[in-house]
Amino acid sequence: MMADHLDKVQAHTRQLVEGGPVPGIQSFCVYSTAVRTPMTLTFASDIPKWRPLTRPAGITWGTGDGTVDLRALRICSRVVQAGNIEEVAHPMVDHIGLNREPAGLAALDKVYAKAGMVKL
Repeated sequence: MMADHLDKVQAHTRQLVEGGPVPGIQSFCVYSTAVRTPMTLTFASDIPKWRPLTRPAGITWGTGDGTVDLRALRICSRVVQAGNIEEVAHPMVDHIGLNREPAGLAALDKVYAKAGMVKL
């Protein structure tokens, strides 16, 4: 049942991304790119069914925002207008750090200015 739901969500998302930027709607992408991020979790093949997983047997690391990998983050560029993407390449700016760290806040300020929003 959950797999069917996820398949529907994935199909809907694919339609949105393939459609490209939405005319008349100003959209932005802001994300971090320089944080060590888990890409793949590998689990042992002998996990008993219906038992909680405690730890993966292996982790493949890459780059992203510490939560989402860079390849997935860059999908956003397919649905926003050129020039409305702010990539923050700073090791202290993780998934949450965009709202906390100076480099992340500076990127958000750029987006606010482009959108014509007033900084509070």
